Amino acid sequence: MYGLKKARKLHLQNKPHQGDKNCRQQIPHFDFFFPVLVYQGSITLLASVLKPLLVPAVVAQMSGVGGLLILGIGMNMLREKKIKVGNLLPAIFIPLVWFIVHGLYTRFL
Repeated sequence: MYGLKKARKLHLQNKPHQGDKNCRQQIPHFDFFFPVLVYQGSITLLASVLKPLLVPAVVAQMSGVGGLLILGIGMNMLREKKIKVGNLLPAIFIPLVWFIVHGLYTRFL
């Protein structure tokens, strides 16, 4: 029986190990699991921190911004001149930032 390192080395060379012809499904790809774990974990932790700030008005405004971005994607399909929608993705968080700043402003002034 091969160890994981040797099986991985044979897998990278596209050689079957332990007599299996379909070796791609036999070896777990840990180098793919870790980045997904980090991204999804960080998104989950950030969402749990931001949960008290996501009141229905902010969610509605963020949905409106998302709708405008989807409209921009549709416009890209119809026109020659392209709108760089990817550069506008941070705009989704502007209603949340406005809610925080406005809340601090009204609390302290």
